[in-house]
Amino acid sequence: MKIARTGLAAAALAAAATVSTIPPASAAPAPVAVSAADTDLNFPKGAASVAYGTVDLASKIYRAISSAIETNANRSGLVQAFQNGAWYEAGESKNVLVMKADHPYDADFQGVELDATYSVDGYPKFRVVVFESGTVTNNGDGGYINWAFRGWFDRDGMTVNFHQP
Repeated sequence: MKIARTGLAAAALAAAATVSTIPPASAAPAPVAVSAADTDLNFPKGAASVAYGTVDLASKIYRAISSAIETNANRSGLVQAFQNGAWYEAGESKNVLVMKADHPYDADFQGVELDATYSVDGYPKFRVVVFESGTVTNNGDGGYINWAFRGWFDRDGMTVNFHQP
């Protein structure tokens, strides 16, 4: 199982990350090879000054998610692993949204710390956004197989308004 992020800053992440192997849990399949060299991040405009911190955060989220995949071998488990990995690695201080990348939605984010698309063999691509505030409207199906979010928010149906703590 290979995990890859797609976007614009592959060189920055590749320089900061290394290839690792996750040891199998008892009764689990063989170790999963995780290659950070195939990854990119989508940095918001003017984010050069925070690139180092973002790469560090992205690397931590990447490791947490790849480890969680071993214990969550299903789509909803994968989405929740993305959500929880991003939440805890961001210090439980930012809002987190995970959305199936090709899912119909409208979003407006402020204070974006990370915006990355993750690809895991056998699953659709998922966008993970770590941010301060914003609004997201899910124009498709809900449920953990398509989206998950955590932080400070008010929800009205399929529209979620996120705010700072």
